Amino acid sequence: MTIETKHIDNNLIQLKFDDTKNTFTGYASTFNNVDSYNDTILPGAYKSVITSGEQPKMFFNHKHDSVPIGKWVGMSEDDTGLKIEGELFDGHSLVNDIKLALKAGAITGLSIGYGLKKDDYYYKEDIRYIKNISSLREVSIVTFPADSFAQIDVETIKSEISEYKNIKDFEKYLRESCNFSRSAAKAFVAEFKACLQRDVENEKQQKTDELIQTLSSFKLK
Repeated sequence: MTIETKHIDNNLIQLKFDDTKNTFTGYASTFNNVDSYNDTILPGAYKSVITSGEQPKMFFNHKHDSVPIGKWVGMSEDDTGLKIEGELFDGHSLVNDIKLALKAGAITGLSIGYGLKKDDYYYKEDIRYIKNISSLREVSIVTFPADSFAQIDVETIKSEISEYKNIKDFEKYLRESCNFSRSAAKAFVAEFKACLQRDVENEKQQKTDELIQTLSSFKLK
């Protein structure tokens, strides 16, 4: 069984926090969408997990070596995806900060740590279709969900990446300093390289257009 992580930004779906009860609800996963890993989770994929009655652990940014920050008290599937309800622990050293961030909308991401078996998925035209989640080890509240890559300022990342000698060093930085999982760091770097390539191609096209315009306006005497 392989263990992977998958992130979702609840900004578009709305992660709801109830300060009076210390509880919140959101979607840990959505159906029928091709995510940044080229995966699509199909409806019904969490049926066996829900039926088992076993609740995943709750961490902040996948810090599995720390004390859980709360507990998940309910999971259900609807047309959108896996809806999950969590309760934060009073007295935990991180919880007050997380509550403030949730109330302000500064944290909107959830991320699952899940296990797949060989028969749980199939490939079609380079897309992996996941029809069953064999295990759901944990669901983390995360600061930077992987599905928010499009919101990252490319120029800022360019200045960061220039300090590193190679891609592996930058992936290590993402994992250790930004709490990215290994697969998320690799996916981010791949997307970033694609952005750089598009920048280069756009710059070449712009220079070509300028040259054509100059030649068009040039008159022989």
